[in-house]
Amino acid sequence: MKDIKVIETNQNANKHIIKRVAAYARVSTKQELQESSLDLQVRHYAKEIIFNPDYIFAGIYYDHGKSGTSMIKRDGLQALLKKAYAGHVDLILVKSLSRFARNTIDALNVIRETRKQGVEFFFEKENLSSLDTTIDMILTMMAGLAEAESQQISSNIRWGHRSRAKNGKVPIHPTFGYDINEDKKYVINETNASAVRKIYKKFLEGKKLNEILIYLIEKGFKTAKDREFSDYQQVKNILTNEIYIGRITYGKTFIKVDGLEKKSVINNGEQPKYIINNHHEPIIDIDTYNKVQSIFEEQKAKRKKIEKTDINNYEKFAYSTRHEGFIKRKRIGVIDEEGAEPIPFFRKSSVPKFYVKHTSKVLFRSLNVLSRKFGRLEALFDAQVDDILSKQKLTKKLTEQEKIVEDYMRQYYRLQRKTIKDKKDRIMLFELETLIIQESMIYNAIEDEYNNIEERLNHAIDLKKHFKELKYPTEALTPENVNNIFDGFLIDGQDTYIAFINISNKELTPEAMKKAAFNTPLHTGAYKTKGRIDAEIKWSIILT
Repeated sequence: MKDIKVIETNQNANKHIIKRVAAYARVSTKQELQESSLDLQVRHYAKEIIFNPDYIFAGIYYDHGKSGTSMIKRDGLQALLKKAYAGHVDLILVKSLSRFARNTIDALNVIRETRKQGVEFFFEKENLSSLDTTIDMILTMMAGLAEAESQQISSNIRWGHRSRAKNGKVPIHPTFGYDINEDKKYVINETNASAVRKIYKKFLEGKKLNEILIYLIEKGFKTAKDREFSDYQQVKNILTNEIYIGRITYGKTFIKVDGLEKKSVINNGEQPKYIINNHHEPIIDIDTYNKVQSIFEEQKAKRKKIEKTDINNYEKFAYSTRHEGFIKRKRIGVIDEEGAEPIPFFRKSSVPKFYVKHTSKVLFRSLNVLSRKFGRLEALFDAQVDDILSKQKLTKKLTEQEKIVEDYMRQYYRLQRKTIKDKKDRIMLFELETLIIQESMIYNAIEDEYNNIEERLNHAIDLKKHFKELKYPTEALTPENVNNIFDGFLIDGQDTYIAFINISNKELTPEAMKKAAFNTPLHTGAYKTKGRIDAEIKWSIILT
């Protein structure tokens, strides 16, 4: 007798599925950098998703001023991919493959990884879905063509620059001693030019760079960027700049393509170099300029050969409010710390030594406090982490924001259902549509913050483990032991220094650090300076 087994119909096969949908937009060229271009893309996608009953709005992510050849540097795309990998997105809308990536390998790797997660990319211009594995070959071909197009555009731009350089036409930049006229040409600024001549004269008379710097400060001269002179390196730059003899060299560096990456490197003959003499009227004669260069060469030859120290670039890490800029850490000496091993101090040419030296001292002391006293600080650390990452606060924010969006949606659909709409109605619909989009974007930002809480809590736990593993006293100030703990540093005036531990994972811009400086500190300390500047340095560790 036949054995028959009946397989019932899958009731879920025809089930209506609501998708969580996000979109990605990118503008990169100068023409596209107009705000309207990005605003139109954001509005287009927001409207398409928010007002579609089959979609749940999962956000619009975008990058502007970013090249399509590299995904790593695109913060908006990285945030979207992070959300997709975490399982918070089902479908991602993209205008075209070229808006997504021109790098073939990057594009295919991302598409294949997200495909494993069940996340779909849909490219509108090409009408392609990433879930269809048969399109991998098409994507490879199209991405390859887009990448070749990008390289061709870059090549054309470089060719254009070189062609203009052959004819003596090169970009010029603000330079002390010169103004730039309407024709984009250097014109001598006689007031500052007299200072340039004085600088060369004083140097040839045997004056030190610091002595010349004091002269510039006392006379009230400002740099080409209208800032006060603050470091002797600025004086040296003037003494070694060939612009002052009417010469410009174009092609000192070039963009080197290393695999899929591009980087600027010094041109040691790999590319053409253009030396343009008599480009503009000189301030310094060639004999005087050459004498100065000879002195620098002699000083370099006499200088003792010292083993090269590490140069740790902390650009975008420590910000000085007084100088309105970030500093770089470059080891140039050591300071003794309470009889312990000497520690290095760092400086950047545009920031006086005093500030950079005490930045390093505060970082050193902060590491010592965390390694020695964290047992006593742990309860306060936990309380501050809980306050920063409070799910309860964000849940309340989400509920309130959801009500705002729903209220505008009710008004919108009530007006939309009117059979006859006058001009006033149409204007109101547009305004409501704008408000819905804006408030939905705010809701999505809060939701992203909420979804990141678990990850940040784990980060806080890892930090605590790291604190307990720190050795006391700290043996050296290295990029590793600083960056593993601190995400930003603020120098407020001359005597206030703050090291930030970023718990929330929000971007620590200068403005964000200034605002976070008012948070309750995890630890505070103070010490008095020894030397020609008498001050009390007040420092703190703050969670943000």
